Amino acid sequence: MKLFGIEAAVATVLAVAVVAVSAPTRAEEKKDSPTVSEIMKKAHGKAGILGDLKGAVPKKGEPKFDVVKEKSAELLPLAEALAKASPKKGEKESWDKLTKSYVDNVKSLVDAAE
Repeated sequence: MKLFGIEAAVATVLAVAVVAVSAPTRAEEKKDSPTVSEIMKKAHGKAGILGDLKGAVPKKGEPKFDVVKEKSAELLPLAEALAKASPKKGEKESWDKLTKSYVDNVKSLVDAAE
């Protein structure tokens, strides 16, 4: 009878260990989501996506639709991640309104490029 109890305890510990190893930690979960700073650098930085988009749509001549399509597709997940983030300063309601508008504009750009 005691042996059965030990076997059950070992099985329980192993089951918990498997779940713990397979479940992502908070740090890993956060690692999957870029920070607001990372998003802004990738999208709006010196070598950011918006600069590439601006260069692909000259004031005169035809836009480079292949570049617009590629870069707008890169921008969309960043915009969506930004909308899921929380502001360090300011009101959450304002953040939600502005980031929703940003995501909607990027979606429109993606649609227009296609």
